[in-house]
Amino acid sequence: MRVKDLLGKIMVKEIMNTELPALNPSMTVIDALKDKFLQIDYGTLPITSGNKILGIFTLLNVKRLPRSKWNTIKVSDVMDRVSKNNTLNLADRAIVALTKMIKTRLDLLPVVEDSKLMGIVTQDDLLRLIDHMKDADSPY
Repeated sequence: MRVKDLLGKIMVKEIMNTELPALNPSMTVIDALKDKFLQIDYGTLPITSGNKILGIFTLLNVKRLPRSKWNTIKVSDVMDRVSKNNTLNLADRAIVALTKMIKTRLDLLPVVEDSKLMGIVTQDDLLRLIDHMKDADSPY
């Protein structure tokens, strides 16, 4: 069975993580790097206020900034706005997650419902799923 067919059977809500690493919108870029990005294996994190998603911050956002501004610029000032291209919803299939990751070059996509952050799906989640599904007899 092809990967496309396999991933087309699994819904995002079945594979998403609900442990949600996120950034506070008032965090400076340097604090986001030190306090979050050095602690995780992703180059992308959602920015939230409460459980509402405000945007997405990536290491590419950091690369675009002069280092001299990292101490003063807030992540919310340089975040990418959420859109249908960089988020998932609970009803999406895993193949949609893979397609969006390829198109956006993001390694993590927030799962959003009514502007609320419900979970995240990472490239690692998809790779583990594909590895698990490679056995045709697997229920996943």
